[in-house]
Amino acid sequence: MRTSLALNFLNIQNQELKNILKLEENFNVDEWKILGLRIWPYIRISLSTAWVNKLNTINAEKTFLYKKSKYQSRLASIVRKVNSLKFYFSFLIRFASAFNNSSYPVISSSTKLTTGIFGFDVDRVHTDKGYYNRYSDSLIETGIIEEDKCIHFERCLLGSRTPFRPFVDITHYYWLSALLGWVLVPIFVLTVRLNPEISNAYAWCVSNSLDGSALKTRNIIFTYLTLRVQRELYKHLISKYRLNKVIKVGWYDVDGMALAWACNRAGIPFVDIQHGMAGANNHRAYSCWSKIPLAGYELLPSDYWCWSKVDADSIIDWYIYLNTYKSDKVRIIGIPFANYALTTSFNELFSCDEEINFLLSLTQKYRHTVIVSLAEEIPQIIIEAIKGSHLDIFWLIRYHPTLISKLDKIKSEIASLNNTEIYHSSTLPLYALLKICSCNITEWSATFFDASAMKVPTIFVSGMALTSFPEFLSSGEALFADSPVSLLSAIRNLPQ
Repeated sequence: MRTSLALNFLNIQNQELKNILKLEENFNVDEWKILGLRIWPYIRISLSTAWVNKLNTINAEKTFLYKKSKYQSRLASIVRKVNSLKFYFSFLIRFASAFNNSSYPVISSSTKLTTGIFGFDVDRVHTDKGYYNRYSDSLIETGIIEEDKCIHFERCLLGSRTPFRPFVDITHYYWLSALLGWVLVPIFVLTVRLNPEISNAYAWCVSNSLDGSALKTRNIIFTYLTLRVQRELYKHLISKYRLNKVIKVGWYDVDGMALAWACNRAGIPFVDIQHGMAGANNHRAYSCWSKIPLAGYELLPSDYWCWSKVDADSIIDWYIYLNTYKSDKVRIIGIPFANYALTTSFNELFSCDEEINFLLSLTQKYRHTVIVSLAEEIPQIIIEAIKGSHLDIFWLIRYHPTLISKLDKIKSEIASLNNTEIYHSSTLPLYALLKICSCNITEWSATFFDASAMKVPTIFVSGMALTSFPEFLSSGEALFADSPVSLLSAIRNLPQ
């Protein structure tokens, strides 16, 4: 195993990653087990995700993205609790309906060895021939995977939508594992004993003002049970469809870890496809695993398909020390959808000339057209910039796919901002929109890489970008704005 002494610790810019490395330095995290399973990968991801969210909030406040009063914070907390209650009440309904979903084509069990591709319907983009998956369909269209040798599996978050290619709906696997986890937790809490070091690690987090919720016994047991149930369900899928390889878009959620565990037990490769920020950004799921068993963790992938050499090198940096490493385990494939966007068939499939021409008619009197790529709500810095540019800048506001169903409500909230468009900006392919834009604006998302592939500059507006994209900012490949004034200045200095 390696320790963080083998890493260039001082060069790590991400504070959350520094804290993770301190934990790996001070505790035997690779020996933390629950019923034989080394659970550190889940804890590492959960802890650092919580810390990133906290840091994002702090940096947002520092860069004037928003400042919440005590009243606003209290109201936001109440809203979260109400939404949680709504989730619990709708749980059984969604769980039952998942088993009776007949909206998708039925795919029978396989009679030959097959590659399984696992993903989410939020990665789908509308075409006249059905909703196209930016990952699985692009892998086929660009020739990385042969169509007759693979089968698609998806967890559906957005409801029934006609797919470009048929797939197996596995939404109920998620609900079943969560339900059984909730039911079994009280029993296991009374019988399972965890490594005492975990309690010490929790105390360390508290003493350093860090969220240590992922280290609480009840949370670890619930996660283990969820993973275990999903592992058994995925083992059934692997057997039923005779899968000899599994590919997953983003390994570092509970679904991905359970799938990795099932593949490890079945003795077949589990390939992670990079979904967004990764090794090039010191991402917690891909960078600086400083304490890891020589045989690896059962919850980690065996293979990685990366967007760039920098992303790949970040994985090889630690993977090379394991006895499971081989040179073909880390592969550079580029961004699948970006690769496809450069082909002639992309323009034929995504025939959105009418919509693009409509947008051009809206933007023709403006000096610049920019696209804003959002994960959640629109930051205040952008709202203020929009208000200060009604004469010379048109803003295409692109919301995350999970918010598409709320576009009408969102549109009404910013209806007074006449130099904006939301619907086409959120539903058309990003690459089609980038072709008519001066720049891409985002808080700190991986749309930077999409824009870069299309030779479109990105302006970041969150302090988190300073630690996630330092090399690109220092090289001038990306810009940073910390106020409406600096954002507008950066846009107006771009060539038309």
